[in-house]
Amino acid sequence: MNDLGICILAGGEATRLPRKLERTVGSKPLLARVYENLKGPYPVYISAKSTFSPALDAVLGCPLIIDRWARRGPLAGILTVFSEVMHERMFVCAADAPFVDIAAVQTLAQSWQPEDQAVAAEPLLAIYQREAFLNEGLAVLLRGSGAVKDVTRKLRMRTVGLPARTSINMNTEADFKNIRKYEVAT
Repeated sequence: MNDLGICILAGGEATRLPRKLERTVGSKPLLARVYENLKGPYPVYISAKSTFSPALDAVLGCPLIIDRWARRGPLAGILTVFSEVMHERMFVCAADAPFVDIAAVQTLAQSWQPEDQAVAAEPLLAIYQREAFLNEGLAVLLRGSGAVKDVTRKLRMRTVGLPARTSINMNTEADFKNIRKYEVAT
């Protein structure tokens, strides 16, 4: 069993910016960019509500895990992936964060202490101890909440700073235009 895996959350509805994961950022679709930024020494998994366009599916060289609980937010996606994989710890990030990269994963991993159950810059930019998150997260989901922060409150969590650019994400047309200002071809 590998100690660490990566979960990219790509199951959102994108109501404010439809088809955002297929928009070109840095010469490739946003989801492909995030995947490329994170692939490396750790296995990568993508959490999604369904498959993507054939063109996008073709460039993603990792398992796609379909969310078990539809329309229940990122918590449902995390729980679905965590229940399917066997890594001790999992790095979690949103698929609409074009500047997240393997350096962020390594910074959080290097900050991990034996007593930690989470090391995070924010709830969707974090490494979680898989079993602890599953235990607390399932209870939160079954109570009707989809908020990851409701789970993190129950975990022994260390907060670690990352460069501000790492947590920039793309939810609106204005975000997309702003990201293009910082765009760097990868």
